[in-house]
Amino acid sequence: MINIKSYFNINTLNKLFLVILIGLTTFLLLFRLGTITNGLSINELIYLNSHSSISNIFHNITYLPYSIIHQLFFSINTSSIFIDRLVSVFLFVPFIYLFYKFFRYKFGYYTAFFSTLIFLSSSWLLHTSRTATPEILLISPLLFVFLHEFIKNEKNLNKILVFTIISFGLLIYVPGMIYLILLFILYNLRYLRLFIGKLNTLQKSLAISIFILALIPLLYSISVNLNNLSNILAIPDSFPSLLHVLSRLINIPEYLLFKMTLSPSIWLNNLAILDLLGIVFLVTGIFRIATNWSDKSYKNLSYTFAIVCILYAINDTISITIIYPIIMLLIGIGLSYFIDKWFK
Repeated sequence: MINIKSYFNINTLNKLFLVILIGLTTFLLLFRLGTITNGLSINELIYLNSHSSISNIFHNITYLPYSIIHQLFFSINTSSIFIDRLVSVFLFVPFIYLFYKFFRYKFGYYTAFFSTLIFLSSSWLLHTSRTATPEILLISPLLFVFLHEFIKNEKNLNKILVFTIISFGLLIYVPGMIYLILLFILYNLRYLRLFIGKLNTLQKSLAISIFILALIPLLYSISVNLNNLSNILAIPDSFPSLLHVLSRLINIPEYLLFKMTLSPSIWLNNLAILDLLGIVFLVTGIFRIATNWSDKSYKNLSYTFAIVCILYAINDTISITIIYPIIMLLIGIGLSYFIDKWFK
């Protein structure tokens, strides 16, 4: 028999705390969203001017989900900084839930709650999610790590079908995410075969139709501008030298642990992205993965990390934001090690 009191304490209260956390975070993100600066930054202006119409969007199809939502919000108020930046806030909130659910599936309620708390209080993400640029979509690697756990734990085939196909159809427009889609398919081929085998003809037809519809804008944009294909594949206009690639790779630990370069709209000069506690949890998370390498989830996370590091190293237009969600997952895994010890 279910202990009603225990169920309420563990299950319902955690859901309630998650709703409160997301609600408070959303409130903080919206607070003075349009007035915290005197105007838009250079990067924000460049993006808004280059995606000011539907024709411009299809000429440069990258970050299509962001562009479409921005056009919808833009139709509400055409001269509001608040509306311009609201898109990033709107897209950031679902990632909070995905982050929580990953740790809920993998480690349980306590780790999920406290890891999400750290995720929500991340200065880098809070700044990125308050800008009128599509950079917030660079945290999409988090979705693929979540999907790896979701497909193993979720029993509802229709839910898996809809969520996975829609996710792939939308995120294929984010530079470099096509490689993570391929990684997910290859790494979860056994689950996918089992999953597809249980679908009836109607469900299979629906899945194929949704994916084809999602690809139509991409195919059209490639016919208009062939450069869109290289942008989607995150292929730079000219390949960097080996020295430049190594320099970008070295920048990753430098920015995370020691100091970030000046970026007035996002970050202060000479200030590391992670604080001391975050570094401790990060090192512990790496240690936990190294000592439990047989865990397929950890392998998937490591492969994802390798891909995003390569994308960052070879393409100067991709910021370190693409690496940051994996860093936050490693920090959460490190935190789980201490929580396991505390609650033993």
